[in-house]
Amino acid sequence: MPSNSLMMIHDPAIGLSGYYPAAELSKLVEALATIKTSIIAAYRKRCKVSDEEIETMSRPVYRP
Repeated sequence: MPSNSLMMIHDPAIGLSGYYPAAELSKLVEALATIKTSIIAAYRKRCKVSDEEIETMSRPVYRP
């Protein structure tokens, strides 16, 4: 990455509108978990940090 660039690390997310049965939502949760696993693997390969550190960095920080 160029020295003047920023890397954003965040959990995968999905936006929904409408009504969905629990089974459909469960499939989406599984898909997000799969995506997160692949994102962590990609960051681990490039950053040389542990999965736990990447997971901590990807969590949202809520500030009141």
